[in-house]
Amino acid sequence: MTAAIRPGVERSRQGGAVGAPVCLIITPTIEQAMAAADQARRLLADPAVRVVPVTGAVRARRVLGLAPVAVVTGTPADLLTLRRDAALGVDQLQTVVIVGLDEMLAANGADTLQALLGDTPENVSRVATLERETEAGDAFLEAQLRRARRMTPLLVGDTPLAVTPRFILTAPSGRVDALRLVLDETDPPSLVVIAATDAGVADATAALERLGLVIDGLAVQVTRQPTAQHVAMAVLWEAPATFEALVESLAMRPVDAVALLLPDELPAFRRMTQSLAEAWTPAPRKAAAEDRVQQLRNALRTTLGNGHAAASELALLAPLLESHDALEIACAALRLYEGARREVANVRAKAAAAGAKSTARETPRESGRAGDAPAAPAGRQRVFLAAGTRDNVRV
Repeated sequence: MTAAIRPGVERSRQGGAVGAPVCLIITPTIEQAMAAADQARRLLADPAVRVVPVTGAVRARRVLGLAPVAVVTGTPADLLTLRRDAALGVDQLQTVVIVGLDEMLAANGADTLQALLGDTPENVSRVATLERETEAGDAFLEAQLRRARRMTPLLVGDTPLAVTPRFILTAPSGRVDALRLVLDETDPPSLVVIAATDAGVADATAALERLGLVIDGLAVQVTRQPTAQHVAMAVLWEAPATFEALVESLAMRPVDAVALLLPDELPAFRRMTQSLAEAWTPAPRKAAAEDRVQQLRNALRTTLGNGHAAASELALLAPLLESHDALEIACAALRLYEGARREVANVRAKAAAAGAKSTARETPRESGRAGDAPAAPAGRQRVFLAAGTRDNVRV
């Protein structure tokens, strides 16, 4: 996404009008629209250039009319609604970026996309990204990006990685907490944080200072161009845009490396590492997961040790052995069990929430009035609970 939106975002620095952006970024989901807006702000590194993510058409109609806007991001449906309401203009438009075209087409969004792009000027630059080519994608590209120049990024090269980095999925605002977890867990004697942009360098520097570390250029470094100096821990503050950038980031041969990734960056990162990258998990969370697995294994052993399976259970499962392995059947049964356990936990949580929201109020009544219920004794209250059978609460 970074490589796709960079040219359009750079063109938007000196332009834009009220409700009329220079760069329009179309994404499959609202979450990706927010991520694209954050990435555009990092690339611009200028708070004076306005970037607006459309997360709701009603509110965006008012927000777009407040001041000139350079970049607008949003889903095809929301952006089309704004176009039909004349809240989003295209007279200043220079670049349209479609992120995840194949995902939109798979969700039957071709008509919405075509309607949105139908009245854009012919001289507007159009860029589309897709994970895989399909017949529907080729047909759309031929109709909307006729004779498009195709660029296939090199995600895997011949140069081996010095170390296979692990990854943590986070949001841009959560990178500080993710970095803190890594440092608290590993306590590396030397650390280098590698950023892909100047804005990333500034954010990483602020994060380290917030954690009380002194950036001395030796034991603790923040850089865009790693040196050959050997370090204990390398943290990729932003996902590398290319395989070459990943190789360069790890050229110092760190003992360990962790990448802080946004969710939509994970597929490309997995391809760069040939699916060898594993998720980094803090020790307490890993220990809790291992305890849960051990408890489940002990429960299964206890059940198996209590006696042979009943005839009804054998009759139920025996036909499945004709088309499935016994281990596959056990896995499916375990999946059903885990799903039922989660449903029970959800019901209990809802019941607890309903009980917490219930209010206690006193209902004083005047004695002697006809039709009134007997007054509550002194020092007591009538308590009404806003919960019932729908919340799995019974007498």
